[in-house]
Amino acid sequence: MKLGARFALTTSAVVVVFMSLAGILLYNAATQATQNARSSVITESMELTAKEVDGAWNRGVDWDNLTPGEITRMKVTYGADKGEADLFLYKSDLEEIDDRFLLVPAGSGDESEDLFRLIVGVIIVVLIAVALASFLVAKQASRPLEKLVNDIRQIARGDFNHRTRVKAGGEIALLARTVDRMASSLAEAQEAEIELEMKEREMEVADEVREALLPQAMPVVRGYDIAGEHQGCPEPGGDFYDFVETTAGEVGLLVCGVSGKGVPGALVGATARAYLRTELATCGPDIEGALKRVNRHLAGDVGEGMFVTALYALLQPATGQVQLACAGHKVPLIRHAASDGKLHRHHPDGFALGFDEGPVFDQALQLTSLQLDPGDRIILMNTGPAQVTNEDGEEIGDQGLYKLLMSYSSESSEMMLDGVLMGLESFAGDEPYPNDLSLMTIRREA
Repeated sequence: MKLGARFALTTSAVVVVFMSLAGILLYNAATQATQNARSSVITESMELTAKEVDGAWNRGVDWDNLTPGEITRMKVTYGADKGEADLFLYKSDLEEIDDRFLLVPAGSGDESEDLFRLIVGVIIVVLIAVALASFLVAKQASRPLEKLVNDIRQIARGDFNHRTRVKAGGEIALLARTVDRMASSLAEAQEAEIELEMKEREMEVADEVREALLPQAMPVVRGYDIAGEHQGCPEPGGDFYDFVETTAGEVGLLVCGVSGKGVPGALVGATARAYLRTELATCGPDIEGALKRVNRHLAGDVGEGMFVTALYALLQPATGQVQLACAGHKVPLIRHAASDGKLHRHHPDGFALGFDEGPVFDQALQLTSLQLDPGDRIILMNTGPAQVTNEDGEEIGDQGLYKLLMSYSSESSEMMLDGVLMGLESFAGDEPYPNDLSLMTIRREA
């Protein structure tokens, strides 16, 4: 039952009971007082009438002028003390019946003062009883509310797993359920906030690691125009690009894609970059052996299901000869040939780094070579540029990306990458990039 209804019902029941008892008590008292007063009046009147038969009051009564058959009342005094009385006269209209009179002393049978005291006493008792009942009902209602206040205090201190211990009905039960739901919501919000803070911190660390992965400066190679760009997505990973300058004066272009996001992906990317830079810078022409050694090292370091894809192009500046190796990289090397003005794809076979310690990787790895003639350009990138989506959820895809590459192929390397990135940004609109974008290009000057 609701609190207001319970309070009203209990108070009303108490009032009805006590008022009923008070009514019975007042009725009995009034009846008894009336009987006593009547007896007292009769007795006193008969005594006074018998005593004052020939009293002075009789001298002023004109019996002849009284109306027969009617009772006449008048005020008189009697006795030496001049007491006041009500005189009731009755003149009979029958000769055989004598005239009658009755003296009633003033104030005879007056019990009003006693009756007043009784009424006041009953009212006071009823008021006390109603107040006591109201207090008991309020106490009964306030007890669960006090428990509920203590529960709320405990929740306010941060114990969001605490639940109310109130056992009641009506509004209090509804309030207790509401408080429990509030505590559950606060606990979920706290967990979400902690998770968000951890995620934000993880993203900060991943951003820092990603920045450290990128080259600090572009290599300067006479007769070649080189540029590289990297743009991160809201959830950064470990994808990166890098330039490797060998001891023989060759320049390597390396772009890698890393499985996973956040700190795990960034750490795997950092590990792979360290192994690749070390091996590729000192391996000479043995690119195949260097990648196999990196695979064995990486397979022992990364967790199950983690891997790194790589596309590596080693340029001999003097001849324009390019050796190309692919370790599971999905995006081929793109060559823009000055001779026909077209884009050509070069995509040798290979397995991703870190999946196994050697047999599968060693067997799948292949190297190819291509010639970079004056005016030619090669472009390496990760999967991010082709995965850019617009606000309708449509990907730009390979064909849309190739159109952008063709549009800026005659520009300098830096202007070309800037133009491609501007085209991707225009296509995406306000839609964030789903993955990091890594692009690098080198053009042999004519």
